[in-house]
Amino acid sequence: MATDYIEVTVHLSRPGDFIQDLLIAGLGEAGYESFLETETGFNAYIRQDAFSEKALQDAIQEIADETTPRAALETASPKGDQAAPGVSYQINLVKSQNWNQVWESNFQPVTIGDECRIRASFHAPDPAFPLEIQIDPKMSFGTGHHETTWLMAAWLLEIAREGKLIGKKVLDMGCGTGVLAILAAKKGAADILAADIDPVCVGNTVENADLNQVTLSCRQSDIDGIKEHSFDLILANINRNVLLDHLPFYAERLCPGGRLLLSGFYEGPDTTAIQEKATQNALTCLGTRSRTRWAAALFYK
Repeated sequence: MATDYIEVTVHLSRPGDFIQDLLIAGLGEAGYESFLETETGFNAYIRQDAFSEKALQDAIQEIADETTPRAALETASPKGDQAAPGVSYQINLVKSQNWNQVWESNFQPVTIGDECRIRASFHAPDPAFPLEIQIDPKMSFGTGHHETTWLMAAWLLEIAREGKLIGKKVLDMGCGTGVLAILAAKKGAADILAADIDPVCVGNTVENADLNQVTLSCRQSDIDGIKEHSFDLILANINRNVLLDHLPFYAERLCPGGRLLLSGFYEGPDTTAIQEKATQNALTCLGTRSRTRWAAALFYK
């Protein structure tokens, strides 16, 4: 069934700094599904039936209250409703049939070094890259633009270069567009399960897998619906709180010698909390990486 979305255009007095990342993370936890960065801030998208302006204002105000003293935010010029110092927003309805127009006007190819290029089907191929992945997002997170997806993809490419993906069994939990599962398939993983609680993400992953001519299984499921065991690699790019809740499951479902690659949290206290919970579940941290304050971590069983 077609779903209409609310587009919240967020204007910041200092676009692109850590306040923007905090707001995106906070809105992600509040149910917003996709984000597009703009010159003045970002656009956030949520299903119309899940939208609450009060919840939006509360999420923005919470971040502003925590950061205003140390960020010394300037008051933004009036643009729509003023939510907090330095932050304002406008609300628009995006009909489901108009979503392609929204993302086509914003989506540019993403490159990971000189090895991988993530593009939409309307972009021309670039033979300079040995690997290209086509992603046509349909209101699902994970085009590679966000730092967490980029971190996961870059680390996954490194794991592949080490020869640790060929013939492996992989779980991509919270698959979004399926970009990471598709990357794993293209790099030789043989048994891939992509799962997401959002039916739009599941359908989009299936479409993108077909577009890239790779084979994988995709399932609408939360963590309780995953009954399989003995994964060689588990990928989870979600958020701090969900990852902390899921870590015991990941540890149980990894086979001995398996690896767990996580992102969706910040460097600093968030990373420490993730590492401590992993240690409690007999996982060894192989390293952490960050990109504009967003972090990723790799664990070993």
